[in-house]
Amino acid sequence: MSETASNKDYKGFRFLRALLTAIFLLAFSGACVYEYNALKQEEAELQATCDSIQEQITAEQAKVVLYKVDKAYYNSDEYRELMARNRFRMIFRGEVLIQVIEN
Repeated sequence: MSETASNKDYKGFRFLRALLTAIFLLAFSGACVYEYNALKQEEAELQATCDSIQEQITAEQAKVVLYKVDKAYYNSDEYRELMARNRFRMIFRGEVLIQVIEN
């Protein structure tokens, strides 16, 4: 009788150990799945941030191109002549400046 009780205890212990192992594996798997989903969500958020920053970089690069075009125009002789004529009322030799005086 003691051998049978010992055998039952051993089987009960094996069952309990198997049950605890299964519970641990299920809990561990659940935690891994939860962490995986959290990491996927964080990855999506980071990708959206990265895309937004890339769009900002592209916009700033376009602004730089426009600034370079403007700078080239402002350094051109055409612009300087226009400013000299319009702002400072300068004329070339041989030209006549006519000013209208209003009362």
